[in-house]
Amino acid sequence: MSQEKLSRPQMNRVLTLFRQKFNHTDKKLRDEMITLEQLMLMHRNFFKIIDNLHDLTCKGIKDYKKALSIVQDYNMSKILSKKFSIPDKGGEFRKARCEMELLFNVQTDVLLYNYIDVLLRKKNMGILESEM
Repeated sequence: MSQEKLSRPQMNRVLTLFRQKFNHTDKKLRDEMITLEQLMLMHRNFFKIIDNLHDLTCKGIKDYKKALSIVQDYNMSKILSKKFSIPDKGGEFRKARCEMELLFNVQTDVLLYNYIDVLLRKKNMGILESEM
């Protein structure tokens, strides 16, 4: 999947995942900087990628569609993390920095934009009643 071509449902799913993860994460991360390598380890733990593969192939207790959706969510979170990272001066990809405050701020802006977009669409369709 190209990182430039996330569909609207996929983008909504990624944002939901980030909202779930970052809203339940310690607030101390808001002022922190972590490397892409640290963030990927955090994502692996969150999505339980190894357990997912083990449940699918070894135990046989997981449906392949569910296992695939977990991997897709993991990959989309990697794409979004890469987009938010600040390249390392030495050029090493793993050491690119992710400023957590930036992620929080962009997430808040996207949520506000989506809310306003929904309101404007409803208004244009005549569904939203004006209180003026």
